[in-house]
Amino acid sequence: MLNYIRGHLAFAAHPMAGKKRVIAVNGAVTSFLRKRWGIAKVRADGDLHHAVDAAVIACTTDGMIQRVSRFYQREELSHARGERFPEPWPRFRDELMQRLSSCPQENLLTINPVYYTTADIAGIKPVFVSRMPRHKATGPAHKETIKGRLDDTYVTQRRSITDLKLNKDGEIDGYFNPSSDTLLYNALKDRLVAFGGNGKKAFAEPFFKPRADGTPGAQVRKVKLYSKVTSTVPVHGGNGVADNDTMVRVDVYYIPGDGYYWVPIYVADTVKPILPNRAVVAHKSYSEWKEMSEENFLFSLCKNDLVCIESKRPIKLKAANKDSTLEKELSVQRVLAYFEGGDISTGAVSVTTHDNAYIARGLGFKTLQKVEKYQVDVLGNYTRVKKEKRQLFPAQRR
Repeated sequence: MLNYIRGHLAFAAHPMAGKKRVIAVNGAVTSFLRKRWGIAKVRADGDLHHAVDAAVIACTTDGMIQRVSRFYQREELSHARGERFPEPWPRFRDELMQRLSSCPQENLLTINPVYYTTADIAGIKPVFVSRMPRHKATGPAHKETIKGRLDDTYVTQRRSITDLKLNKDGEIDGYFNPSSDTLLYNALKDRLVAFGGNGKKAFAEPFFKPRADGTPGAQVRKVKLYSKVTSTVPVHGGNGVADNDTMVRVDVYYIPGDGYYWVPIYVADTVKPILPNRAVVAHKSYSEWKEMSEENFLFSLCKNDLVCIESKRPIKLKAANKDSTLEKELSVQRVLAYFEGGDISTGAVSVTTHDNAYIARGLGFKTLQKVEKYQVDVLGNYTRVKKEKRQLFPAQRR
């Protein structure tokens, strides 16, 4: 990469530029300089530490390395007592920290009056991290586990007896057709009750199916449970179903007087002759989802697409990393963030701030005041996407 940039990147002439315009800087050197300049690198606070490294690397010239070497030579000879470790320029650290803050224009004249007296301070913007949207439309069509289909809403699956638990009525939650073998069901239930409904403790030891005469029969490891599903993929000729796997994108719609909706597009949908048009309705099965019209289509969102969201209710942003030194929670009405994905069970979406410092989960999509999509270039400049045409896959173009 170093040789490629040297051979293909053209630099403008500058009187202060040396002969070497592209150099490789050892990571240990930048780490050493960063510490000496009093610059902390906290990875848990987000991705702006990459900007810190970039600034340090930009200052790590041959001249700087020579200055550092001379400093240590003098220190060894005891001539450097009371002498500060050389910075690229006075108050370099203070200026860097200010430029990385949310209000980078403040205090710059005080920190570095020589440069900023003639600079356009009003045009300085906060650092914005650019991310590449994930437009990949490949991956598994469905999860590996195959389930039995009861109807459009419920499926059955054989599960380990250690997964069993009691519901609020004191019965085994989701147990399929207990009347088919009441002896087994009651024995399982009694064992669960004895251990406070904890399946892992109740069946830590082998459990045997009781016979009518009271003697133990075959060992029971799994039983059939039923559960509610939202969206599945038919398999084995329709005899079974599996959960959808990778969500390629969500298609966003807005119905005036009603609100925002989104249609999930999975890998399995990319090979179907017609794209799905049913939008997620919270806590409803797929058959109860709302049918969308093309005239209400706004745009598609993939992972890492930039969106601006406004809400009447406060949007709660929580620190993405538990070791973060930032405030643990922020509350805002408007946020410019990267799209993470959607939950078809609740209809909610999740977003992360541009620097990956905070995440907002469980945002109710339908009741948001405004949802706008933005396009970001590699330098972090972003522009609003006003309207898109719904993109089809090859299977729908045939």
